[in-house]
Amino acid sequence: MFKKNDGGQAFPTAPTEWSGLNEGMSLRDYFAAQAMCALLSNNSDDAEDRVRNAADIIASRAYAMADAMIKARDVIATVIYNGKEYKVRQLWTDEWQLTLVGKEREKVMLNRQQMLIAGLGHVVEGDNG
Repeated sequence: MFKKNDGGQAFPTAPTEWSGLNEGMSLRDYFAAQAMCALLSNNSDDAEDRVRNAADIIASRAYAMADAMIKARDVIATVIYNGKEYKVRQLWTDEWQLTLVGKEREKVMLNRQQMLIAGLGHVVEGDNG
């Protein structure tokens, strides 16, 4: 069975002795809601007509944007940097985030030149295999 990557919970809460885990909305749903706001917020007088006549199209575009946002969060490589193992995500065309494995709060941001100097050119050029 195929399950679409929904990014996990948007606002997870820990279970307590009185209640189980509150799963709430998925990160995909949260991203889609934010994208839909952006799609409808162009301050035009015809926004209501667009919603009435094209709600399915707007919803589809919002979820397409949400899926792209979740994909952008994907790890593209695992590397050794300064003697430590990091997971790498590309944030922008010329910017990468390295997250220390096992210590997800410890992150390093590197631009293209810094990645090349650090010997991580294979990640910059997309040759991660």
